[in-house]
Amino acid sequence: MERIFISSPARGEMGAIREAARRAVEALDMHPVMFETGAASDDASRRALLDRVASCDAVILLLGAEYGEVGHRGVSPTEEEFNEARERGIPVLALVQNTTREPAQEDFLWRVRGDWEKGRLTADFTNAADVGFAVSKALTAWRRQREGGDAASAADARALELARGEETRGSIYGGSKLRVVVAPALNRPLLDALALRDADLLDDLAGAARSSRLAPQTAAIEAESGRDSITFALGGNRGFEHLVLRVGFDGSVVGEGPVGGDQLAFGGSVVMADRAREVMKRTVTFAEAVWQRIDQRDEVRDVSITCAVPDAEHKVYALEPVGSSLSMPMSMPHVLVAPDPPVRTRRADLPSVLDRPEAELHRAFELEHAVHPRAEDRRGGSW
Repeated sequence: MERIFISSPARGEMGAIREAARRAVEALDMHPVMFETGAASDDASRRALLDRVASCDAVILLLGAEYGEVGHRGVSPTEEEFNEARERGIPVLALVQNTTREPAQEDFLWRVRGDWEKGRLTADFTNAADVGFAVSKALTAWRRQREGGDAASAADARALELARGEETRGSIYGGSKLRVVVAPALNRPLLDALALRDADLLDDLAGAARSSRLAPQTAAIEAESGRDSITFALGGNRGFEHLVLRVGFDGSVVGEGPVGGDQLAFGGSVVMADRAREVMKRTVTFAEAVWQRIDQRDEVRDVSITCAVPDAEHKVYALEPVGSSLSMPMSMPHVLVAPDPPVRTRRADLPSVLDRPEAELHRAFELEHAVHPRAEDRRGGSW
C-alpha cells in the first residue's frame, strides 16, 4: 500500500481541507501520513515529521492562504517538508487553493513553481468540498505513471519510432553505423518554447555530445532546432557514415556511431560487436548529460532503450575482424531494430543493463544467419 504524506498548515480552514484530502487518499486504498495520524513520539516533532516524509512514496502539498509559523530555520514546517521530499527525490503533487494568499505563502508558491514544475502545477481546488476530487485525480495519474502504464507504453513506441528512423529501402547510405535510442516515460515535454530561448542550450548539448565521445573533438557539429527535437549533424567522420544525434523535446535521446570494421573491402559491411557496445555506452553517457541539463525537476526516472542498424540487408554481425572473405545475408530487413519491444529500466540502472540490448542485437542477426563466425569456428568446419 502506497504511503502518501499530506503537507500543509493544520489550522483554520485548512484543517477541514486536510481531513477531506485524507479521506480521498484512503478511498484510493492508500495510507495517509500526516501529523494527525501519527503516534506519540519522544523525538522532536520537526524531526519526526521529516522522517515520516522520507518513509513515504509521494507528498500531497496543499497550498492555501497561510504560509504557517516560521521555525528557527527561517521557513515554515510545510516548506521544510517540501524541501525534504525534493532532496530525497520523492514525488510532490502540489494542489493550489483558489484564494487570496498572504505574501509569505505567495513567495513559497513561486518557489514551488520555479523549482518543481516551472509554473505548471498538478491541479487547483476551492475548498474542502472539492479538494478530494483534486487529490484523487492527482494520485491516480501518479499511480498510473508509477506502475508503468500509458507513459511507459508511449516511451516504447517513441523509442521504436526513432530507432527506425527515416531511411527508406532501396537507398544505400554507405558505411556502417548503430543508432541507439533512449526514451523516458513522461507525460509532458521537458523542453518548451521558453526553455528553447536559452542561449546556452545548443552549446551545452553539443558539449555533452563531445564529452560523451559520440562527437569527436575534430568533428564539426551543425545544430538545428526543429518542430519536436534538436538535431546535431556530425561532419568529418572517419568513414562514410552520416551521423546525427537528436535530443527530443520529450526528453528522448538518439545517439549514432560508426561500428564498421577496418578492412578496406568489407569495413562498411560489418557491425563489429565491440564497437556496437561502445556506441551504446556513449549514448547512455550522452543521455545522462542531456537530462542533467534539461530535466530541471529530476522527472526522468524510467526509460526505454533500443537500437537499430540502418541498411542492415548489407551487413553482418562480427565478433572479430572478418578477414578476406564474407558471406552476405539474403533476407535482412532494411533497418534492423533490437530489442523490440525495447528494454524498460530505471534511469539509475541504465548503464548496467546494456548486456540486454547487446545480446538482443546479436540474436537478431543470428536469427537471420548473419553472424560472421570466429576464425576458430571456420577452422573447425562449422562455417
